[in-house]
Amino acid sequence: MEEEFLRVHPEKLSVRERWSKALLRWDGCAHMKKKKLCRVGVPQSQRKTVWPLLLMTYGWQLEKYGDYHLLMSQQPRDAAMFEIIERDLGRTFPTHRLFNKPGSTGQMGLRSILRAYANLNPETGYVQGMGFLVGTLLIQIGDEESTFSAFVSIMENPRYSMAKLYAPGFPLLFVRLHQLQKLLGRHCKKLLKRLMEYGIELSTFAANWYLTLFAYHFNFGLLSRIWDMFLCEGWKIIHRVAIALLLLHKSALDRARDGAELLIALNTAHEGKDEVEVIRKALSVKFKTADLVRWERKFCQQL
Repeated sequence: MEEEFLRVHPEKLSVRERWSKALLRWDGCAHMKKKKLCRVGVPQSQRKTVWPLLLMTYGWQLEKYGDYHLLMSQQPRDAAMFEIIERDLGRTFPTHRLFNKPGSTGQMGLRSILRAYANLNPETGYVQGMGFLVGTLLIQIGDEESTFSAFVSIMENPRYSMAKLYAPGFPLLFVRLHQLQKLLGRHCKKLLKRLMEYGIELSTFAANWYLTLFAYHFNFGLLSRIWDMFLCEGWKIIHRVAIALLLLHKSALDRARDGAELLIALNTAHEGKDEVEVIRKALSVKFKTADLVRWERKFCQQL
């Protein structure tokens, strides 16, 4: 699997060497240095090492969440939850050779990790879309138990708080969509006006961007680059990529003659995008973390 990825996405020696040096002194490596390296991209051969390190940064402790093997073997509080997980296994990366057959290594890993997490956090349990997060981590990290640790970190670590996106009522998802709307008002004013004119909710085309961190939409080359930055920097890069997609798709969006055509164009905004172009455009989208914090606070006060 890794050999195939490397053949399609060859690494630059200088980048690999820079990462090797950073890994030798990881604990003493400044955050800004890690941030710059992650924006260049983590070499594929080193992601299985770097991603867990990024996820365990910021004082995050996983030990309090219990034993993976015990969690995966427990019976669920809600038996129907495991049936839903089973139903969705074949829908997660169905064309990827790791997941495309019943009983495949990927499907077995998905089943075990999703069951374990449903037992760990029964209030959230399992929600469709989680499998794409687990699948992405499983492809890159490989080891099942390490993948579970990484998934729990993405879900529960306050830096990412993905569990709050999937919690009943999807509370954090609507915060993220509100933040996206504010960013559209800055960077895509004409589009926002048309969305309001046609009554198109952001959730109809952008919900899966946030719920799966683009894993549902992008090839693994671009997806991995986005996750390199997300795991290091947090949510800003997801917003930046969302705005970048809409800016790069502007001509198609402008050609839409009515609400139906506009919605079709929005739902295809991710198609055929060049990896380098998307990353370059995303990093050119400027806003402050303080803006996101302020918008979230005001949104929550209005609830």
